[in-house]
Amino acid sequence: MTMVLTHFDKLTYLQDKHVASFCDYLLNIIIGNKPFTCKLKKVKREEYLLYSFSDGIKGYYWAGASYQSTQTTLIKLHNELHRAVQNNDEKAALLACLAILDWGQVYRECVNWLVSMAHQNEVISTLTKATKLIDGTLEVESKIFQSLFQRGGDLRCNSGTTKIFALLSTKSIIYDGRVACALGMIVLDYMAEKNLKSIPEKLLFLMDADSKRNPSNGHLTFPSKSNMKDKLLNQAISNVRINLILQKIENDVISSGVFSKLNIDKSETLRAIESVLFMAGYKVHKDHFIKNSRYFSAN
Repeated sequence: MTMVLTHFDKLTYLQDKHVASFCDYLLNIIIGNKPFTCKLKKVKREEYLLYSFSDGIKGYYWAGASYQSTQTTLIKLHNELHRAVQNNDEKAALLACLAILDWGQVYRECVNWLVSMAHQNEVISTLTKATKLIDGTLEVESKIFQSLFQRGGDLRCNSGTTKIFALLSTKSIIYDGRVACALGMIVLDYMAEKNLKSIPEKLLFLMDADSKRNPSNGHLTFPSKSNMKDKLLNQAISNVRINLILQKIENDVISSGVFSKLNIDKSETLRAIESVLFMAGYKVHKDHFIKNSRYFSAN
């Protein structure tokens, strides 16, 4: 069964009862009011156990770098991209985007799209528009959003370009297969706590096709990247949805001080949350679920 997600304006989406309730649930997980336990992927043969959400920062590891080292790299990439945009320098913007894709180790379909824009001198204008649509600062009618991000549309949202959008905007996170997997498991834990029998439409998010990172189970099914026709649109809508959710709870997370205790600046709050989701979502935690009937907490 294929699923096409529906784009909603910010107010309609956040006022939905399930979205509002999930925002509270996720907030309580992040600030430590709800348990969040799991094993992270082994690094240098060592396993890292999470006993709270913020613990994930200490266990972060990507391309041989810790959270702090990665953040230093991302700040540099962010500055390069912003400088190019401010100077209206198309070549510098293209090079900055390619450097971001290189850091993220994702190239498929992204490079051709960037090069085609470069030939038309539209790298900056296209990325600026796409980023504002993904982070919710620019709103358009749902039909227009869908036509822009669907396959064959002018804009593209996938595991590569989401990294560019996240470094062009402080209101947007990287939405890739690992972040999606963690988010999907949290949604299913939320459903179990609320005794919901089906996933609310507005809490559906795109998942990888590989079952290793797709927590879909029985009738509880998320849209999958195996649906080639709609995966770009579904990824764009998923990215918008999680951005709006995290923007809503961001100030409460900052007020809790949960990340400031780890010497993380408040401007990095969304990045810190994304980093923990990235680490927790390297695979579906089936063993934990079998033992606890939950993915991240005990029943």
